[in-house]
Amino acid sequence: MSTPDEAWSVSRLARVIKRQVEEGMEPVWVRGELVGVKRYPSGHWYFGLRDEAAKVDCTLWKGVASRLTGPLEEGQEVFALGTANVWEERTALRFNVTRIVTAAGLGAAAQQVERTKQALLKDGLLDPARKRPLPRFPLRIAVITSIAGAAVHDIITVATRRWPGVELFVVNSAVQGDAAPAELVAALETVGRLDAIDCCIIGRGGGAREDLAAFNDEAVCRAIAACPVPVISAVGHEVDVTLADLVADLRAATPSQAAEFALPDRREVQARLNGLGAVLAAQGMGHVTAAQQRDSIAPGTGWGVRCSISCGVPSAGCCRCMVGCHSHLSVTPGCHASGSRRCRLGWRPRWNAAWPGSGRGSAAWPDSSMPCRRWRCSAAAMRWHATPTGGYSVDRLISRPGPDSP
Repeated sequence: MSTPDEAWSVSRLARVIKRQVEEGMEPVWVRGELVGVKRYPSGHWYFGLRDEAAKVDCTLWKGVASRLTGPLEEGQEVFALGTANVWEERTALRFNVTRIVTAAGLGAAAQQVERTKQALLKDGLLDPARKRPLPRFPLRIAVITSIAGAAVHDIITVATRRWPGVELFVVNSAVQGDAAPAELVAALETVGRLDAIDCCIIGRGGGAREDLAAFNDEAVCRAIAACPVPVISAVGHEVDVTLADLVADLRAATPSQAAEFALPDRREVQARLNGLGAVLAAQGMGHVTAAQQRDSIAPGTGWGVRCSISCGVPSAGCCRCMVGCHSHLSVTPGCHASGSRRCRLGWRPRWNAAWPGSGRGSAAWPDSSMPCRRWRCSAAAMRWHATPTGGYSVDRLISRPGPDSP
């Protein structure tokens, strides 16, 4: 046993390990399943060989790869001849393959995935017709992932930027390992019991392909299909497609993309509202002009309607209708008229009346003792509903003389 005065450097230790491994081991045949197969432009191949208990990283250099009779594919069971090698800088063990023979058929893991896929197909769970659309303006989103991973932080960042009023409910679950399938199923059942959840994101960040086994589990796939709200699968791989991706209502390549799919961009929504407001303002002025010409009402002497995007000061004898919307789509600026009459005009209301000339106006203008109706926005569908009941006709609103008029 050495003393502190005889301590080795890290470099010396790495060299000794490298020499012991490489000089003390003859070439051997190894049987295993290919995982994480990658071919680089240089012509070299990198992959892993695994069995039920272990995995070893492998290198297949260009010169050896040129003698392959066919491409290496994920899930293949192969026999590889090679020697152990230690990368001294990181003291990382690799298996340098000098010959590789493909065994017949797929590896055990790939065969199990294929059997699960066929069972899901038989029950119609992969049918595109059963996929549900996402809500346009979700208020509450459940997120199933590991709170220790980067996925949850990516989702929160995107949600804060695009739609900050949304509520996120994070359900912690393992996303890899033997316990992951059962925890994912339990998390999906928890989401089903939560109140007023609009949709669910389930996923994880990046990782090796073999770490995605939980998202190919049959119980997890069936739990996704049984979830009462639309589910977005975000496993975190651009290339790899899991069975959970196929069963979910929508697949996202990454957790960040899942959040973008689930949430609208508030800037785009505001721009759309501004454009619609300008159209409404122009149409409103056109109706006012037509009403004045029809009823010979002099401008400024009776009730009129003016539509604007921004708030303004009400003028005498004129109802000034303000059209706008806060970012959370729940309140619109009101409109004020002289004589204490007050109303709020929401976006796309369900009128009980129509503009002049449409032939649909029927309800009477409320008297001074009846408060005007208020409009409330249901953000999830961009539909506006009136409370309390009782309506008025726009025709009466435009043509009725104001309280200051003779």
